[in-house]
Amino acid sequence: MKRMLAASLATMAALALSAAPAEAATTVVSNSPIVGMAGTPTSAGYWQVASDGGVFNFGDAKFFGSAGGQHLSAPVVGMAATPSAAGYWLVASDGGVFSYGDAPFYGSMGGQHLNAPVVGMAATPSGHGYYLVGSDGGIFAYGDAGFYGSMGGQHLNKPVVGVAATPSGRGYWLVAADGGIFAYGDAGFYGSAGSLPLNAPIVGMSRTASGRGYWLVAADGGIFAYGDAVFSGSAGSLHLAMPVSGMATAGTGYWLTARDGGLFSYGGATFAGHAVYTGSPSSGTGSTAAQLAQSLLASSATFATVHPSGVKDNANAKQNVVDTAAGKPASRSCYGTAPCGTINLKVTMLQAMLQITRAATVRVSEIAGASHTRGSLHYQGTAFDIDLINGVGGPGNTIGHAQADPLVAICHSQGAQQYWLEMADGTVAGANSKGNHVHCGWSPSVA
Repeated sequence: MKRMLAASLATMAALALSAAPAEAATTVVSNSPIVGMAGTPTSAGYWQVASDGGVFNFGDAKFFGSAGGQHLSAPVVGMAATPSAAGYWLVASDGGVFSYGDAPFYGSMGGQHLNAPVVGMAATPSGHGYYLVGSDGGIFAYGDAGFYGSMGGQHLNKPVVGVAATPSGRGYWLVAADGGIFAYGDAGFYGSAGSLPLNAPIVGMSRTASGRGYWLVAADGGIFAYGDAVFSGSAGSLHLAMPVSGMATAGTGYWLTARDGGLFSYGGATFAGHAVYTGSPSSGTGSTAAQLAQSLLASSATFATVHPSGVKDNANAKQNVVDTAAGKPASRSCYGTAPCGTINLKVTMLQAMLQITRAATVRVSEIAGASHTRGSLHYQGTAFDIDLINGVGGPGNTIGHAQADPLVAICHSQGAQQYWLEMADGTVAGANSKGNHVHCGWSPSVA
């Protein structure tokens, strides 16, 4: 393993805006965060894709269409190019697939039940098939893509965030946010970052041309090279306005793309321009509920799958976040005072929750589910509870102000109207008392 400690600045030239295929370095405005990219076989061009399905082409990469401007049931989360570079696929978090140019459509998970949102895709070497991967490690194979196993239904320390296919088409790798690698079929295991202390979660991977190595990329731009993958530099020591969201291989080099469209080229990868997204960087991960939920699933946080009452349903905190990440509304419980039905989780609340995960390791015990007092903000999709902070608390245990107050302060700074340490009976814990969870809530008109 070659861990990257060096950094290399990529040249980022800005010329006139162009909607045509870029022949020189150029910039193009994106309405949504950039969530992935793919490169051409020549290493002289690439595409960037935005969460709204917009596609931006640079260098010798041609434009064959996009989902930009169309109504999408769920945000786009990645893309893959055909071997000829004359087409590409886009994939959304609900498993929907969009094909352009010479990319055939072989099927999708759009409209079907998912246990976890789709987070990425990889094409087979022939271009006659592709894999979709869910954050739970589930694999969906289409066309000539063979199924060789998955992590679906198994315990993961952190969610899966990417997939890469072997050059033979008879295997693939999955990578998790903690850097863990899972190899299937003829995919060789060459190492992982699973046991390393990471400064930022892994967000993607790319294999070498030989298939005897691979790179992992972290949200801070750090690069981890294994097998015959050559380390050619990273953005790990740079200050990034928004996190890196993906990478693509260019021979022995590679490109990295950030959510604001920033493009970093290393080794033999040619810089030809980049998209520019100027939306709110407050969350560091884009501003839609689905994007924030996807980031929460990749964060250090855990989410309860059973209500404190012991009731099990599809309105638990984990399922609320999974559904939101897939572009769906969150379910409410149907017992006690709970009103049943569904509700869209609000962006302001999710941004605060994500900020908390950067300050502490927490477990979110409730969001829209369970039975609360009538008129509870939980039922409006604008409140959450946390019952475990840096190992303190959890079912049957208490939390003190020393653990709770820093989180309460974050909620207050993010405009919450309710922010306190709460006791099991729903009352606010006094200055000298302990509680069993932190409660934060926003007025629906604010959130």
